Formats: sequence, structure tokens, C-alpha cells
Amino acid sequence: MKRSDVLARIGLNIPQASRIRLLVDTDAKNEADDQYAIMHHLLTPMFDVCGIVAAHFEQKAGYAGQSMEESFREIEMLLRLAELEDVPALRGCPSPLKSVKDAPDSEGVRFLIQ
Repeated sequence: MKRSDVLARIGLNIPQASRIRLLVDTDAKNEADDQYAIMHHLLTPMFDVCGIVAAHFEQKAGYAGQSMEESFREIEMLLRLAELEDVPALRGCPSPLKSVKDAPDSEGVRFLIQ
């Protein structure tokens, strides 16, 4: 189902020209409030949520954890439960940057540039 269909069902569909384009960046698996915030963004008719980028959490430089991937899977689950097909879930940076010159490629970065 498309996000616009969900908003129309509950009478909250507003004109595209009145909406604010938004890319959500979240460490969705870190704390319980992130799932609420994601759904709040998706159900706010003024926001045109173009995508959701998974972020890493609680990692120190050199740590080889999978927190970004856990956040990505949590975002996918939320979108699946909400039956939303038109909001892409994207992988962000898998770990903290060691320096400003150490910016690895990611789906989130490519999506933002496009």
C-alpha cells in the first residue's frame, strides 16, 4: 500500500505542494522511542517521507558490531507491519567515522545525492 493511500483513508491527505520533503535518519533498534518517531513521521500528512536511513548506535571506533544492520531490519519490519511499500529503507554508515575524510559509501548517501 502506498503512504498516500493510508493518509487518504484516515482523511489526512494534503496537496503535495504543501508537504515538506523529509529523509529520516534513525538508530531504530537502539531505544523504543524510535519506532514511535518513525510511525509519527510516516503518519504526519505534512511530511513527504522520501526514505528512512538506518544508523549505527553505541559503537566506539574499531568496534565491529552490527548495530546499523539491526536498525535496518527494524525499519524494514515497521514498514512491513504498516504495509507501506513506497518508502525505501536504506542502509547508512555501519560504524563511526575515524575522521572527516573517512566517509564510506552507503545506500543512504547515494540516495541523498540523487
